[in-house]
Amino acid sequence: AFGNVYLSILIGYLAIVLFAFSPFLIALSAGAVAECFDCTLNEANVHPCVVLGVDIGEGLYFLGVMGWFFMLSFPTAGLCLLGWTAYSVFRLFKKWKENR
Repeated sequence: AFGNVYLSILIGYLAIVLFAFSPFLIALSAGAVAECFDCTLNEANVHPCVVLGVDIGEGLYFLGVMGWFFMLSFPTAGLCLLGWTAYSVFRLFKKWKENR
């Protein structure tokens, strides 16, 4: 009876955590791509990074700077976790009351 409720609550928590860490993961991925192609990546400047004849330096720079959005996404996700927890408790209590 509670299976679908538990699953939807778990999916909500996972989505919030993914939202919180996504800027960090994106910046980490940009660093990994730059490392694989032996390119310079930092927040100071756009550096050329030619892969298969295409310069991806600007894209890597943009993705690398995305890490700064972590300072916004992390507190926002914390508030979302509080709200989701309150909603989940309400939902579980309602489901428990229906099954009594």
